Amino acid sequence: MKQSVTCDPRTGSHDRGPTPYFHGRSDILAGFARTLSDVRATGGGMVRLIYGAPGSGKTALLHECKNAADSKGFDSFYITVPSLWEADNLREIMGQDGEYSSSESTHQVGLKGIYTWARKRVRSKTSVKRLLRESSKPLLLILDEVQSIGNKDILRPQHKAKVTELLELIHNGKIGRPIILLTAGLGSALTALKTLDISRFGEKNTSEIGSLSMEDARAVIRDWLVRDGMARGDTSEWVNIIAKESGVWPRHVHSYSVHASKHLKSRDGVMTAEGLQEIIAKGKEGRIGYYMERLSDFYVDEIKHLAKYLRKTSAGGVFDCLDVLKSLTKIYGDKKATDLFDRLLEEGVIAAKGGDGYHIPIDSMHTWLVDTYTKGKSKGHDAHRKALYDDPTQKALPPVKKDDPSQIKEKDSDPARKRGRDGHYLHGGKHHSEANPKGHNNHLSIQPLTQSVVNTPTCKLKW
Repeated sequence: MKQSVTCDPRTGSHDRGPTPYFHGRSDILAGFARTLSDVRATGGGMVRLIYGAPGSGKTALLHECKNAADSKGFDSFYITVPSLWEADNLREIMGQDGEYSSSESTHQVGLKGIYTWARKRVRSKTSVKRLLRESSKPLLLILDEVQSIGNKDILRPQHKAKVTELLELIHNGKIGRPIILLTAGLGSALTALKTLDISRFGEKNTSEIGSLSMEDARAVIRDWLVRDGMARGDTSEWVNIIAKESGVWPRHVHSYSVHASKHLKSRDGVMTAEGLQEIIAKGKEGRIGYYMERLSDFYVDEIKHLAKYLRKTSAGGVFDCLDVLKSLTKIYGDKKATDLFDRLLEEGVIAAKGGDGYHIPIDSMHTWLVDTYTKGKSKGHDAHRKALYDDPTQKALPPVKKDDPSQIKEKDSDPARKRGRDGHYLHGGKHHSEANPKGHNNHLSIQPLTQSVVNTPTCKLKW
């Protein structure tokens, strides 16, 4: 499955996909190479998860893992969530015609009213499990955005048992062929997979990724400057400055590097101080545009209250789930505070950090949030949000008074349920079809904070 790298004109940053210059993640790639060898030698199987915030390089890392599997003689395919229960979907992805039978008969009426009988070729019904057992060749299945398994509108109850059984068989080596299901997603993917109760699946089968090391970031930037931009002379100064400006966050490293490469190509590889300043300015603009895109489904007051809380921690610092919920509850009440925290998790604005607590996974975004939303600089958020939704009537929601039932009650006219860019209703960070426009979150209830938190998955991302 070919993937491309494209530029998003709204943010100035670049879309997900493989990168031509990949450095870092050596520990994860080495571990995956061992998994390939072990699975092939034993004929067993495994489910693995790579998770991290948006822009951490998950998709690029999946591509590198695919290359490693291909070199070991594995068949490898990118699949979708429905591929886990729809055999025809998986068969098409794998390029298999499947077996046909002629058990169904049909008849046609000719021009002269003469009936003719024929056999209709019908694809034999099968299951995903049986389809995977049709070959003994080692197989790698790659599933990105796996956190969507936790969305009940995608993985419906009638499919959940099938998916759980399939993942159980794969992870415990009972398919009958060497097989790996390599998944990737946001931090909420941990919770989504855990709800399937796959036996023996735990922390040892997961890898979290974040910023690059400074050395790896420099190596990526140097390749873009020299190999792609054909830079002339010593690139050390440019490499060091760009690496520092990018905060060594993979998406930012890529974005700044592409700007630099384009600049050099247009100037025959000549590096100047003025040129570097132009690149830094474009990179910063794209970086801020990317942050605004991450916040496009939130209202200004919601982000302001989060930013106010973040002043207590430094960039990269860890905060406690209950502590931030108590802060938000004073403004919104229990239900909406919990809902907001869940949405921040699902959008990757905040993420679990090991077993220590939560953090803003991009250090520079933490700094930007505090500087922008606690110092009166947030007017751009409203303008950006309106442009994204093309709806000039959108307004920030006023704070909800604690324990005020009239304010907490769900209403169809609630502006938080405006249609999103994909035509679905947005509520609680989840997408809901028109068949369920209210989009209620069943796990939320109006209770005292401590009980509400206990009964929700919000603070339960530990294994």
